[in-house]
Amino acid sequence: PSNHNISISVMRKFSKLNTYATIMFEDTDNNLEMLLIHNASYLFGMLMPNIGGNTSLSLNTELIRSGPRAYRHGIYRDGHTINGRVLGYGLGPDVFMSTTSVIYSSSTENLMKLNFQYVNRSGKSYQVITQGNGDFVDLETTTQRSNEKHCILGLNWIKSINEMLNATFNIGLDYTSNKSFVSGKKRMDYMLEFSLAFRPGI
Repeated sequence: PSNHNISISVMRKFSKLNTYATIMFEDTDNNLEMLLIHNASYLFGMLMPNIGGNTSLSLNTELIRSGPRAYRHGIYRDGHTINGRVLGYGLGPDVFMSTTSVIYSSSTENLMKLNFQYVNRSGKSYQVITQGNGDFVDLETTTQRSNEKHCILGLNWIKSINEMLNATFNIGLDYTSNKSFVSGKKRMDYMLEFSLAFRPGI
C-alpha cells in the first residue's frame, strides 16, 4: 500500500565518448504500458571530452522525458506538488527536454559554458483510472491545453582574476510560446548576473 520509487542507471565508456542512461519508475504496476510509459521518466546523455584533441573543450548532450503520471500522486490533486511546487525532479510530469552544452575549462576556476535547452511541457491534466483493488488501469485526459514550449540560451563564465578574486558572469534568454499553456501567447525573458567573490588567503 506504500508509494515506491525505483531508479536504474547504466554508464558505458567508449574510446572518445561517455554515455549514460537513467530510468525512474514513479510506482510499480503490473500493467506494462502504465509502468513503462505513464509512470516512467527517462534520461539519456553523452559526454564528449577533449574535442579535437583540446583537453579544455567538451560537449555534453542530454534528452529527458518524464511520463504523465511521474511526480504525481493521488494525495496531491493538482499534481505531485505542495504549495504549487513540484516534488521530485524540477521539470515535473509530462515534459520533454533536450539540452546541449559546450564547455571550455582551463582550470576549476576558469570556465565558460554555453548551453541551449528546448523544453516542451504538456498542458494536459489527467485523472487516474483504477480497478476495484486499487491497481492503475489508465490515465484519462480531463483538461486539454496547448503545450508550453521554451527555447533557452545561457552563457556562464567564471574567471579567476587572481588567487583571491573570482568574477562570475551569467546571461540567459528564454523564449516561450504558448505561455501558461495559452495558444499564441509569447514571451521573451532574460537574465543578467555579475558577481565578484573575494577569498582572502589563509
